[in-house]
Amino acid sequence: MKEKLTPIQEKVYAYIAGYITDFGFSPTYQEIAMRTDLTTQMVESHVKNIAKKGWIRFNGKKFRKLELIPKQ
Repeated sequence: MKEKLTPIQEKVYAYIAGYITDFGFSPTYQEIAMRTDLTTQMVESHVKNIAKKGWIRFNGKKFRKLELIPKQ
């Protein structure tokens, strides 16, 4: 079961999910930062924590490597 996200993590996750739905690949940290009013360092930290909580994963084979983990 996935851990609950904080409100800021939910905002970051929603942007990532929407971007992937619209474009077929993940946004960069800079794109996420511009849309969420966070710094790129804060985005990186939140993305890592969202991944630890089981909502996204990193696919190192891709340039834009974030992938959503399907609901279980």
